[in-house]
Amino acid sequence: MEELKALDEVFAPDSRMEGWGTLESEHRELSEIRLSDSVPEDIRNYFETIKNICLYGRFVYAFYGVATSLTFLLLEFALKVRLAKGKDQRKGRFKELLRRAIKDGLINEEGFSHIRQLSERQAEMRELLQVEGTPIFTPTETDSYLKILESVLPNFRNRFAHPKHQPIVFPHEARFAIRFAAEFVNQLYAK
Repeated sequence: MEELKALDEVFAPDSRMEGWGTLESEHRELSEIRLSDSVPEDIRNYFETIKNICLYGRFVYAFYGVATSLTFLLLEFALKVRLAKGKDQRKGRFKELLRRAIKDGLINEEGFSHIRQLSERQAEMRELLQVEGTPIFTPTETDSYLKILESVLPNFRNRFAHPKHQPIVFPHEARFAIRFAAEFVNQLYAK
């Protein structure tokens, strides 16, 4: 059960953080994740707040879930600001805005570091899975990553926006969500 920390324990690390690295390593990793200067200041401020909440997860483990939850609100905020038009400024459902950003080419697979890394690993695997130049295994083609995002992101957003229970998120998952959000938003506001 989560409880308000006792005043004399406020700066003590959460006991659940044992084995999850150091505060310094987490701070370094979060410091490396940045939004471009082309992103509006309001969005950059919101993003930095999310990073701070994640960092304080070392002291209150549940903050990792809060930080992850806020990344989905950040995506929605960034989409609404970027795709605002006249009178309907900042209106539209997350799913519709996401679909429009993908359709307009504002978001692409190459803009996500984890996809680039996965593609490199798949190429290495294809090379390893050949016998005398003939593939011994050929992976089947699936939906594109953007198609998957279009389907999955609104569901994740809704799960965090309308929770049925408190989300339990590991520290590395929260940092992944923050990196993903940064790469997504930076694409939206690429010059």
